[in-house]
Amino acid sequence: MSLSISEDNGIELIKPNDLNILSVGVSTGGIAEIRMAKDSPQRHIIATTLDERGVNDAKKYIDEQGYADQIELRLEDVSEKLPHDDESFDYIYARLVLHYLSKEKLSSTLKELHRVLKKNKILYIVVRSSVTKDAINAIKHDDTTGYSYYYLGGDTSAPISKRFFHTEDSISSFVKGAGFSIDHIASYEERLYADFMRSVEAPHTDFLIEVRAKK
Repeated sequence: MSLSISEDNGIELIKPNDLNILSVGVSTGGIAEIRMAKDSPQRHIIATTLDERGVNDAKKYIDEQGYADQIELRLEDVSEKLPHDDESFDYIYARLVLHYLSKEKLSSTLKELHRVLKKNKILYIVVRSSVTKDAINAIKHDDTTGYSYYYLGGDTSAPISKRFFHTEDSISSFVKGAGFSIDHIASYEERLYADFMRSVEAPHTDFLIEVRAKK
């Protein structure tokens, strides 16, 4: 099964003693979380999403692969106060999820992620860039929320979607504002997938911004 540059980069950052991991927005099929679990039988991953179907589909695949004891799936809204104690996690992985949040929600969410991450540990973020095709072809932009509104894949018969497409400066300012220091930031192209089990590539590449930050 094909994997991704941004997923590989995020998983490579996990150290052997990072045993408690928060994955914000469960990956398609739970594939990233399974990779995390494979590296250490002592590792426990909490993977969250707002998508009930996503939880059920990922749970089925995770169960089939034999990692149900290590990966805990939760319906949990990252933009609300998190039900975790201060400094609960050794690593936080947030790939392709924080661009769903408005400016206000992103600010409060990053402060919560800072609270639940242990000192000197890493937060890994990937968001979609403002130079990606959907951002450039947006039909409306709201400066107050940061959201751009667009037709998915440019199909005007499709429902209108919204994202907060970022620049390196914009995501950096939010991350630093929450109290993190940035170790690394990079922008690059990646072709994502159109289906849950990553067998169908998206019709065009996306531009992504990757951030590695430390508490």
